[in-house]
Amino acid sequence: MKKLNVSLVRARNIVEITNAIAEHEGISRAEIAERASVSVMTVSNIMEVLLRNGAVYETERRTENVGRNPALVYFSRTKWMMVLDLTELNFSCNFMSLELAPFDVLNYTFDNAVPYAENLERFLRQMQTRGEDLNLRSGECLGISVCLPSVYKAESDSTDCLRIPALSQIPIKATIRKFFDCTVIASADALLAGIACNAELKQYAPYSLLYLSIGKTVRGALVHEGNVVMGTDGYAGDLGQMVLSCGERLESRLLRLYGELEKLAESKQIKIEALWEDPDAADTLNSYVNSLGAALYNAVCVFSPRGIVLDGQCVNLGSRLTRRLTDYIHPRIVPENRRKPDVIIHSYPVSNAITGAGIRLREKWIKEMS
Repeated sequence: MKKLNVSLVRARNIVEITNAIAEHEGISRAEIAERASVSVMTVSNIMEVLLRNGAVYETERRTENVGRNPALVYFSRTKWMMVLDLTELNFSCNFMSLELAPFDVLNYTFDNAVPYAENLERFLRQMQTRGEDLNLRSGECLGISVCLPSVYKAESDSTDCLRIPALSQIPIKATIRKFFDCTVIASADALLAGIACNAELKQYAPYSLLYLSIGKTVRGALVHEGNVVMGTDGYAGDLGQMVLSCGERLESRLLRLYGELEKLAESKQIKIEALWEDPDAADTLNSYVNSLGAALYNAVCVFSPRGIVLDGQCVNLGSRLTRRLTDYIHPRIVPENRRKPDVIIHSYPVSNAITGAGIRLREKWIKEMS
């Protein structure tokens, strides 16, 4: 259990205050105090730090009321950050503001004719050039937050990734620092997505969430009382390796079934979500629901989450999937009066992992400045 001390409380207050500004830009100090559940004096003390370091600025609210108008707080328009996504062979970089809104995205198509390291260095040079083209000042950059397909290992500056073995041979931060003299942090995309879900789905903050992203791999994270719990070696939400009764791993089964649905939708020239009304897709959809439902039910029995958040393929399958999974899981839960988890499909316009990477870098920067 963490020992409660002044620095810990202050760090938490800073996070809550900056979250309030991010969610309600053009907000007064009194409104920040109310939303962050802290005193106005606490807000004022922390605001002085944020103002001194250029993280925020204040403008006067224009009203017809007699007396002094309260100042409104906004995030700085000059500060920026980069989120580098290495979860696929085709890299991407989101150039983001403090509000975590991307103002530019740079994509890279992997060249199989050259080694992974050379591809990455090519892309880092392109990131440098794009920053110059956008007239971004390096001194205003918070740093680079890296999304990885697996857990970052600080002692070796690497990640173990079975799907992209060449990435495991790269010193991640050392490679980036050849091109950028700034803060670099790296995390598994599942952890970052868990951070984003926790920030967005505040109604679950006092409880627990299971986050699951289903794509070429199945990756997940557990969120308990606002904290992302990755477990030993970062595999707390690794349901993808679960072996189903048919003898197939969940990850490979969902990937195969979804591939069949994609082909069917393409042949019929319809969206995947429309397949729920197509008799030709019924067996495949039932297999998908039953396989995923079995894995989630097992997780519910062990973890008892208040909510299950699904991302990736599930976004394309739509709300019908949540209803089918609810119908699968809820009747099997015993005792009957036990809390039944909500099943939620949740995705930002920018991916949950990218948003979480921005949140993590912003919080690190603001905590350090204080």
